[in-house]
Amino acid sequence: MRTHPEPSAQEFRVISHLIRCRHDGIRFRSTNLIAQHCGINRRTANTVLQQLAQREWVSARTVSDNEAHELLATKARYSLATTPGSECEWCGAITPVLEKHHHPIKARDGGQETVNICGSCHAEFHFLTESVFYCATEKACLEALA
Repeated sequence: MRTHPEPSAQEFRVISHLIRCRHDGIRFRSTNLIAQHCGINRRTANTVLQQLAQREWVSARTVSDNEAHELLATKARYSLATTPGSECEWCGAITPVLEKHHHPIKARDGGQETVNICGSCHAEFHFLTESVFYCATEKACLEALA
């Protein structure tokens, strides 16, 4: 017998997607990807994810600046340029354009030190550190589809 209310259609769609991701080895998903894969807008996805978090069916996680830097530093090297260029300080890619990024202390927090990184690392860093990622919990796996 269920001890919790039936999930709404949107909740069911989102939690089913996250359980499938977990089964496929994808631990966390961003709100944007969840919305896209479930055919709902981002605002609705945020609301549904908050409701699921209250049921303890999803857990949320953010990525720190240091974790993002470590992830990006382990990226496979690739080259965007066929002619000599500059090397990204994080991933080692040779690129004709580097971007200055305040690290390890953000500019808004008074940081003066910068690193020269490729546009890909810069965009990925901000995506990782400014997003919330979600995954299905064990409780969801046991209760949601029971």
